Amino acid sequence: MCTCPQNRLHAVKGASGNATINMDAYTGTNAKELRKSPKGFITLVLSMVVVLGAAYGLTKINNSFQDIKGQNAGDSQVVVTTPTASPNDPNAVIYSSENIANTALQAGDLILVNNDVKYTEGQDTDELVSIYDNKNDAYYVSSIELQLRKRCVVAWNKLMNDFRAATGLDNIQVVTGYRTEEMQQELYNKNKASGNVSKPGYSEHQTGLALNVNLFYSKYSEEFTGEGDYAWVDEHCAEYGFIPRYQASKESETGIGAETGHYRYVGIPHATYMMEQKLCLEEYIRQLYNYTYEGEHLKLQTGDGKQYEVYTVPADLTNTSTSVPVPADLDYTISGNNQDAFIVTVELKDTGSTSVATEPATEEPTDPADTPAE
Repeated sequence: MCTCPQNRLHAVKGASGNATINMDAYTGTNAKELRKSPKGFITLVLSMVVVLGAAYGLTKINNSFQDIKGQNAGDSQVVVTTPTASPNDPNAVIYSSENIANTALQAGDLILVNNDVKYTEGQDTDELVSIYDNKNDAYYVSSIELQLRKRCVVAWNKLMNDFRAATGLDNIQVVTGYRTEEMQQELYNKNKASGNVSKPGYSEHQTGLALNVNLFYSKYSEEFTGEGDYAWVDEHCAEYGFIPRYQASKESETGIGAETGHYRYVGIPHATYMMEQKLCLEEYIRQLYNYTYEGEHLKLQTGDGKQYEVYTVPADLTNTSTSVPVPADLDYTISGNNQDAFIVTVELKDTGSTSVATEPATEEPTDPADTPAE
């Protein structure tokens, strides 16, 4: 909602704000004298026409000024209240706008990649880092060459550290991380007959936000089933921004069968909501189209009490960039959905930030386990 001050015109105004005419000047003695002769009567009529025309012109100018003022306000800042807020709500969020290159549709925590939605690399500005060089000692990694986005490694370190503290176990091993399109092509050529491998460009592993794990023992490794003490990972992964990506009940949505041990980073507020509502990423992205900047915003709350609002902004595909409304004085993130819209996540209250410490690995990497082919 724009709040724009009324333009003040130097004219007499009635209750409606339109110009009014004081007709008393034409109903007194002077008017009677003018009506005594045809020439006087004509003069009276012409005078009234001139005055009425001037009043009509003032009204049109006033309305034009109001329209122009409203348009200009939309180019700078607008005040948007939540659906339940009153117009005078002191918690109303002030928004400005940010021009985002449309290439950023392929960047961010909520990009969707599946058998129908292709991923284009090179847009995410968060660097790819070696998991081995940045991990702590609460888990293993099968190769020193495995990489993930830095934010993904930081969150996984915290998850594994707390898993070990809760269960006393530290034998989860990361066996798959980021893949280039060339790596995916090679894997596809070897396994396409199985029907369980994604085409180059259609694998989440190319985003650097997905990983697979198994269980490492000193002389062998085995499949991660998520059972027993290891169920803790699925139960708590959303608290660190991860979701179990491929579940049996969602195969019709994801196009991939159940795959335990495949985790995707989407960010804490989104992972929390998706797990609570039992949504896969495809369902969540589809639902977010219902929450727009102009309309209702999705309200989220995480386990630590932080509150968020989420809304989508359609990409302006007729241009090279899109003007995205963002809060002027609150923390926010913008993610593309890898299709046609930007998703804005606003943190509604400042609770500070906590850093996740990482420690260099001390153990030697183990022999690579069988690599999942999705």
